[in-house]
Amino acid sequence: MSTTTTSPDPVRTPAPVAGLFSVDVDDPLAIFEAEGFDAPWNGWATPVVTRETLAEFIGRIEGHTLEWTGDVARITYDEDVDGPFDIHPDANGLYPMAEGGWCLDRVDEEVAGALRAVAEHVTCLEREEGIAVVRRASSVVLLDAERTDRALALGPLHAVASRAETVVGWQVVTSDARGQRTEQIAATDVQRLWDVLDDWQHPATPADPLAAAPALVEHVQGPGL
Repeated sequence: MSTTTTSPDPVRTPAPVAGLFSVDVDDPLAIFEAEGFDAPWNGWATPVVTRETLAEFIGRIEGHTLEWTGDVARITYDEDVDGPFDIHPDANGLYPMAEGGWCLDRVDEEVAGALRAVAEHVTCLEREEGIAVVRRASSVVLLDAERTDRALALGPLHAVASRAETVVGWQVVTSDARGQRTEQIAATDVQRLWDVLDDWQHPATPADPLAAAPALVEHVQGPGL
């Protein structure tokens, strides 16, 4: 997390490439709009955004608060011992998010549509009885409230394109009486993802309970999810 206070640069303008981005932690299914992108930072995307998008972004991630002093955004991160940092608007009134040091991914339009569809589906699952939804740092875990042997973890897969991380697919880990299985699914293959989720929600045959879910929850915090 950067804590350097920046000053406005009237010469600086973002690359004229509008696009979409997501955050690698806290809410991997959230999509935000960028007005442009600066050069990648350590492989992560560096979007340039409007005041409204910056406020929306800060409101979606944990442990961050945002205060405005005129057009200057002061951001406080609970775990940043160096204190708050400021992001000043550029000559176009836009905010360079590279100053925050967040791990952000570029997302193309087709993948964004898939992400939104998955996010809506997970929200619907949260309303169903018998399913508990646990949102981890960069994955979502579905737990069967009645059977401890059944769980499913879903998280995005990333690849480097044009020196920046992009979302390219899903890694799905399912656990039940038959054991644990991992499948990688292309981000745009939403139908396959629906099939996997449906198979987990409606198993063909009942199985003897096993205590596999706690191990799965531990597994999804490792590399890749």
